[in-house]
Amino acid sequence: MLSTKSTLIIGALVVVVGCVSFVKGREAGNDARDRYHLNQDLSGSLAMKCESLIADKPRNNFVYIDFGKQTVYYNGDELFKYTSFTVFASSRGVSYSLLDTHAKFASITQLGNYARVSLQDGDHTINYMDCETQDEQ
Repeated sequence: MLSTKSTLIIGALVVVVGCVSFVKGREAGNDARDRYHLNQDLSGSLAMKCESLIADKPRNNFVYIDFGKQTVYYNGDELFKYTSFTVFASSRGVSYSLLDTHAKFASITQLGNYARVSLQDGDHTINYMDCETQDEQ
């Protein structure tokens, strides 16, 4: 028969193992859910011809977002692959926030063919633009 001290130690170990298993399982489930939504919720693309609102930036720009590849392009070059996103839709428009793991960020607010786009790299503003959405050809 086990002593009281041994029984308490075994009980404590069972509780610790149970708690660690619960937390790890929940994290794995959240990661799997996030991957599913990242790949399933947004599809297609968004192409925009933009005019910079920052005086010392190039005036004419092009932003392209490939939702299928989770990639943001700026003036023909890949800017970043986003790893998380939020979308808010209302009767007034749609707002997209796209973020990668290195703090690159795109914020797009769209109403019809008009969009306002902010591209960030951490605390650095890459560009802030008024845009017109383009039909893909």
